[in-house]
This record gives sequence, C-alpha cells and structure tokens, in this order.
Amino acid sequence: MRSRQHTPFFKTLFDLSFTRFLTPRLIPIAYVLGLIVVLFYALAIASAVGAGTSASGQGVSWPAALIAFIVVLVIGAIFIRIQIEVVAVAFRVYERVVPPTEGPVD
Repeated sequence: MRSRQHTPFFKTLFDLSFTRFLTPRLIPIAYVLGLIVVLFYALAIASAVGAGTSASGQGVSWPAALIAFIVVLVIGAIFIRIQIEVVAVAFRVYERVVPPTEGPVD
C-alpha cells in the first residue's frame, strides 16, 4: 500500500499548478460544518413548527416540534454525508488511477 505525504497546508493552498489537492484534507472539516448547519436548520424548523399558530390562535404541541427536529436532523445529516462521500470517492478514484509522481506534472 502506498502512502502520500502531506505537504504543508499553505504550500498546497497556493499551488498554482494544482499537482496537490487540498480538498481531501478539508473533507472532515466540511462534514462537521455541514452537520452544524443542519443542526441550526433543524432547530429553526422545530421552533417554527412549535411557534406556528392555527386559526384558533394556539401553537402546535411540543411533540410535533420534537418530531420535526428529529426528522430534519436525520434527513439533513444523511444528505450532508452523501455529498461529502461523493467528493471523497472522486479523490480516492483519482489516487488509484493516476500514478504518483515525484514532482509537478508539466
């Protein structure tokens, strides 16, 4: 099994020849940020469901808000995970198809 050594972050960031990829190193951070966004979105939806009023002026019960929160959180986490995995698979396919080189490709 071959292993590729990581170059420094800023050297990879400013690599204008794009011989080294930064995205595979940022995938875990993107996943955590995506989950945080989904969590806030689920909280917003749950509070909207909980604060919603019917024609009689009464709000929806808190169990409905809790169910909405759980459903939005789970479905959002699934979608975020799928999107992150698609990106990760693309980079893994590239690593297996393209042979490693010692220097930049001209």
